[in-house]
Amino acid sequence: MKQATPPSVHRPDIDGLRAIAVLSVLLFHFDFTLFKGGFVGVDIFFVISGFLITRLIRKEILTTGTFRFGNFYLRRSRRLFPALFVTLLVSTVCAIWLFPPTHLQRFGGTLIHAMASVSNFFFWSEAGYFDVASRTKPLLHTWSLGIEEQFYLIWPLLLVLVVKKGKRYVAPIAIILLGAASFYLNIRLGDGQSQLLTKLQVHLPTWFSLESWLSQGESSLFFLLPFRVFEFTIGAALVWVGSFQFKQRLLNEALFALGLGLVLYSVFTFSDTMIFPSFNGLVPCFGAALLIFSGQTKFLGAVVRNKPFVWIGGISYSLYLVHWPLIVFVEYYQLSLIDGSQRYWMLGVAFILAYILHRSVEKPLRYAKVDSTGQSGSSESFALGMFFVTLLLVIPASNMWQGEGWLWRYTGSPMAKIIENTGQEIGRRHQGYRDISCWPGDDFKDNFGHKKCIDPTTPPERSVLLIGDSVSAYSYFGIRKALPDNIELYQATGSGCKPYWPKTHVSTLRYQKGRENCAYIADFMFTKEIMSRYKWVILEAAWERDSFDPPALEITIKKLLDFGVLPILVGPTSILDTDLAVGLQSDTNLRAARLHANELINKPKWAQLDTDMQKVANKLQVPYFSLRKSLCDDLFCKFVLDDVLLMMDRHHFTQSGATYAFRNFDINSFKLTTNEPAQ
Repeated sequence: MKQATPPSVHRPDIDGLRAIAVLSVLLFHFDFTLFKGGFVGVDIFFVISGFLITRLIRKEILTTGTFRFGNFYLRRSRRLFPALFVTLLVSTVCAIWLFPPTHLQRFGGTLIHAMASVSNFFFWSEAGYFDVASRTKPLLHTWSLGIEEQFYLIWPLLLVLVVKKGKRYVAPIAIILLGAASFYLNIRLGDGQSQLLTKLQVHLPTWFSLESWLSQGESSLFFLLPFRVFEFTIGAALVWVGSFQFKQRLLNEALFALGLGLVLYSVFTFSDTMIFPSFNGLVPCFGAALLIFSGQTKFLGAVVRNKPFVWIGGISYSLYLVHWPLIVFVEYYQLSLIDGSQRYWMLGVAFILAYILHRSVEKPLRYAKVDSTGQSGSSESFALGMFFVTLLLVIPASNMWQGEGWLWRYTGSPMAKIIENTGQEIGRRHQGYRDISCWPGDDFKDNFGHKKCIDPTTPPERSVLLIGDSVSAYSYFGIRKALPDNIELYQATGSGCKPYWPKTHVSTLRYQKGRENCAYIADFMFTKEIMSRYKWVILEAAWERDSFDPPALEITIKKLLDFGVLPILVGPTSILDTDLAVGLQSDTNLRAARLHANELINKPKWAQLDTDMQKVANKLQVPYFSLRKSLCDDLFCKFVLDDVLLMMDRHHFTQSGATYAFRNFDINSFKLTTNEPAQ
């Protein structure tokens, strides 16, 4: 028996490139603003994987004349699963300790999908990677592992077919064509429209819905393997291109400089508003490819071959695994986002945990002893161990997912009934918010119920339109109850879509990541033909963060006034640093919960934003409804009513919350009872 070694010559420069990739992701997730495009580190990993796996498979085929699939999948399992499963196990313990039922239930579903290497599908079906709720998903980062593992499953089959059976030039041509097809899908789906998928669907079974790819638009590009394959093939093509090294050292140095420039340009200038990957993904991927191609250059290559980078690259997988759960659970524990100096010591903790995981789990189990045939003497033990760990995780995970997030943990707690009732209200949201039809998610153009949602059966003087994002959709129930019986409320809402006049704000611009739907709503709704149907138009959104744009709002209000419509501006909902249910889960009585809820509110920020919006309304002499004044008096804000929370998360109302918040909404008087200047 002898100690196994990696199947191909080790290249320190690739470890250094791994370091660049993982550091980019870490600094992005730790909210260092300079690294706003750090998410491209994942794309760099995909290029590296495409190169290394293709080189490994091709070398075995050319040297032995065959390819042992069993050995390949065993090596991949040893490489990925031990460290991943330890991370999942520790994360499960933390989730049981910290998470309220609604979040623990979702965690159970995520855990099962992560173990099955399909968590990218789970997150694809939810909100986007960059949304606020991502901070409550400790396994969100496993989406990229799912894509890699799916790639490893199918790639050897394709390579064996074209390398072993085809002529010398067949494999690189096939790889290029496959990458081109993947990139073509990015282009065709980039605008959320494609006749190609509609044509293909008729030849596929009904349970395999390509239409869902189309309806999910940007999320499909980001989370699904077919749209990421071109990134792997860029790395794979290097296996053949790399044999044609330039003799001129200066040219190789220049190529390295260009590659490093492309990578750094992506890390420092890209943002989560971009369509990705699509054309934007080519920049970091070609940059990474150039760094791999010329990484062994004498001078500039030392940038990635230095010992600290090589060391970080060696623990990059463990570092990637531990950093995101660490961020999520620390923020959960302290009920606020990490910031300031806290980022630095948490980075240090992430490195320490990664080193421990790498030395105690990842490295020993990856390089187990093998015999002369390449078979691991402990493969049976490894498989048996993975089986028991899987059982240890999948049984409680299934129970969490199907068992209401272990609500029994709160038996006897005064908060149990409140959390249970709030969970029931969340479950009824499709009934109260007209989800799917008047708030259709990412497929507004195709699924919006025009007749039901915006075509009045009442004359304009008895018609009101509610337009905005998900916050306004969750307010629909309360506004509807506050209106007189002879006045009808209509609705045009889209997730993340601020009610601004077309092209006056980033949320109304096309070709912004996740905003094509919003641009369509703005272009379609803000016309005289549509707006002349209503006497009142209610403008409401999640105004916090960077979404409040006074110039854009003033333009919107003036245009509506020109149409003869009276805009009603609704102020910001609560500004909380954490989900309300999460913040209150440990309170011992109802009074403590009510007091604690007030501590979770950023009152100065909320008051300032409320005042700024009031000024815009006063300037243009339009009604303003202050949700802050509706929910709060001078000393106290009400977020727990009877046995239910008024907010289901950071800023979305429950049905009871919307009813309470809009109880004084008096549309007929034009003088809302909370219309005095904000304090």
